[in-house]
Amino acid sequence: MSTLIGITMLLGITTGCGGGLETEEATEVCNEIEKREPSQFDSNGTTRATCIACYEDCGNDCSPGDTTEQGIATFQCGDDVCTVDGC
Repeated sequence: MSTLIGITMLLGITTGCGGGLETEEATEVCNEIEKREPSQFDSNGTTRATCIACYEDCGNDCSPGDTTEQGIATFQCGDDVCTVDGC
Protein backbone atom coordinates (compact mmCIF):
# COMPACT_ATOMS: atom_id res chain seq x y z
CA MET A 1 0.00 0.00 0.00
CA SER A 2 2.87 2.38 0.68
CA THR A 3 3.76 2.07 -2.99
CA LEU A 4 0.34 3.39 -3.98
CA ILE A 5 0.75 6.32 -1.62
CA GLY A 6 4.18 7.08 -3.06
CA ILE A 7 2.88 6.88 -6.63
CA THR A 8 0.04 9.23 -5.78
CA MET A 9 2.46 11.76 -4.30
CA LEU A 10 4.91 11.44 -7.19
CA LEU A 11 2.26 12.23 -9.76
CA GLY A 12 2.28 15.84 -8.57
CA ILE A 13 -1.31 16.62 -9.31
CA THR A 14 -1.83 20.35 -9.18
CA THR A 15 -5.35 21.06 -8.07
CA GLY A 16 -6.54 23.11 -5.16
CA CYS A 17 -7.35 21.47 -1.87
CA GLY A 18 -10.53 19.48 -2.31
CA GLY A 19 -10.77 20.34 -6.01
CA GLY A 20 -11.65 17.40 -8.21
CA LEU A 21 -9.91 16.47 -11.43
CA GLU A 22 -11.52 16.32 -14.87
CA THR A 23 -12.41 12.77 -15.94
CA GLU A 24 -9.49 12.62 -18.38
CA GLU A 25 -6.99 13.69 -15.72
CA ALA A 26 -8.44 11.29 -13.14
CA THR A 27 -8.26 8.48 -15.69
CA GLU A 28 -4.59 9.24 -16.39
CA VAL A 29 -3.76 9.15 -12.68
CA CYS A 30 -5.56 5.84 -12.23
CA ASN A 31 -3.93 4.39 -15.37
CA GLU A 32 -0.53 5.17 -13.87
CA ILE A 33 -1.43 3.66 -10.51
CA GLU A 34 -2.83 0.54 -12.16
CA LYS A 35 0.23 0.20 -14.39
CA ARG A 36 2.52 0.20 -11.35
CA GLU A 37 0.28 -1.90 -9.07
CA PRO A 38 -1.80 -4.14 -11.38
CA SER A 39 -2.35 -6.81 -8.74
CA GLN A 40 -4.29 -4.33 -6.60
CA PHE A 41 -6.92 -3.73 -9.31
CA ASP A 42 -9.76 -6.21 -9.80
CA SER A 43 -10.60 -7.77 -13.16
CA ASN A 44 -14.15 -6.39 -13.35
CA GLY A 45 -13.13 -2.71 -13.39
CA THR A 46 -14.61 -1.74 -10.03
CA THR A 47 -11.27 -0.65 -8.55
CA ARG A 48 -10.53 1.47 -11.62
CA ALA A 49 -13.98 3.10 -11.54
CA THR A 50 -13.62 3.80 -7.82
CA CYS A 51 -10.17 5.32 -8.36
CA ILE A 52 -11.49 7.61 -11.09
CA ALA A 53 -14.53 8.62 -9.01
CA CYS A 54 -12.27 9.45 -6.07
CA TYR A 55 -9.94 11.67 -8.10
CA GLU A 56 -12.90 13.34 -9.83
CA ASP A 57 -14.49 14.14 -6.47
CA CYS A 58 -11.43 14.87 -4.35
CA GLY A 59 -8.41 15.61 -6.54
CA ASN A 60 -5.30 15.71 -4.34
CA ASP A 61 -7.36 14.74 -1.31
CA CYS A 62 -7.94 11.28 -2.80
CA SER A 63 -5.62 8.73 -1.27
CA PRO A 64 -5.22 4.98 -1.27
CA GLY A 65 -7.03 3.34 1.62
CA ASP A 66 -6.52 -0.09 3.09
CA THR A 67 -6.50 -3.05 0.72
CA THR A 68 -9.31 -5.56 0.95
CA GLU A 69 -8.79 -9.12 2.18
CA GLN A 70 -8.32 -10.04 -1.49
CA GLY A 71 -5.49 -7.49 -1.84
CA ILE A 72 -7.56 -5.05 -3.90
CA ALA A 73 -6.92 -1.34 -3.47
CA THR A 74 -9.50 1.02 -2.00
CA PHE A 75 -9.53 4.80 -2.26
CA GLN A 76 -10.71 7.40 0.20
CA CYS A 77 -11.24 11.12 0.54
CA GLY A 78 -10.48 12.11 4.11
CA ASP A 79 -12.40 9.64 6.26
CA ASP A 80 -14.87 8.80 3.49
CA VAL A 81 -14.28 5.52 1.66
CA CYS A 82 -15.10 5.98 -2.03
CA THR A 83 -17.25 3.77 -4.23
CA VAL A 84 -17.89 3.79 -7.98
CA ASP A 85 -20.57 6.41 -7.23
CA GLY A 86 -18.07 8.79 -5.60
CA CYS A 87 -16.94 9.78 -2.16
